[in-house]
Amino acid sequence: MFAALGRPQLVARVASNAARSRIFAQTVCSTSSVEKLPSTSIRVLRTVDAVRRWRKPHTLSQHSVGLVPTMGALHEGHLALIRAAAKENHHVVVSIYVNPAQFGIKEDLSSYPVTWETDTAALAKLDRELADDGNNLGRISAVFAPTTDQMYPSGFPGQEIDSKGSFVTITPVSEVLEGASRPTFFRA
Repeated sequence: MFAALGRPQLVARVASNAARSRIFAQTVCSTSSVEKLPSTSIRVLRTVDAVRRWRKPHTLSQHSVGLVPTMGALHEGHLALIRAAAKENHHVVVSIYVNPAQFGIKEDLSSYPVTWETDTAALAKLDRELADDGNNLGRISAVFAPTTDQMYPSGFPGQEIDSKGSFVTITPVSEVLEGASRPTFFRA
């Protein structure tokens, strides 16, 4: 392969590989100020920028990342989705974000269970299970746990039907099931 490359192309390729290695070392291998779940290698990513920095070396190395979005309060259904993602991807990211947009104006967002300690313990246990099971391509690599300010940098648009903002409306599902009684439930 290198015989077909002229000196300028070879130098460029070596420089490109060196840059990739440096990005990987800075992003993945650096342990300074990296938040992790206790007694695990699972990173906690709190910002969109942190996710992008974490993801970049995996993109460069062509490693797949499976995302399992949740609002926390993890149960066996979530864990089954994480297991499936680990079978198909090099890395699994579990998001834990209680999205206020999922609640109607008259629903009590504050009553939704916030179970961070229980959820992270379940993820740590599942990650050990995935490590012991040789049938998986990957494991849980990170938890994305953003704030509402991170998810809505221009400000949360509100839960009213006529609130202003950019939304994706999924039809016809937004008009049936939960959407029939909670008009903003499927809006994102």
